[in-house]
Amino acid sequence: MRITVVGGGNIGTLVAGQCSANNHEVTMFTRDTSRWSKTIKVIDHDTNKSITTTLKNITSDLYEAVCNA
Repeated sequence: MRITVVGGGNIGTLVAGQCSANNHEVTMFTRDTSRWSKTIKVIDHDTNKSITTTLKNITSDLYEAVCNA
């Protein structure tokens, strides 16, 4: 599935990481792409587990983010 996450805050990063770890193609839409890397690490402090995964794309262009999602 192709998924677009709008916003790169705490919740957006968690959702993007979980979806990407479950083999979905994830694009993140955020206004400041320079602050991001396609490889992200999400840590669940309750279970002490971490997920490192790679997003398909990070963009500040809304059309690019949602055109194929």
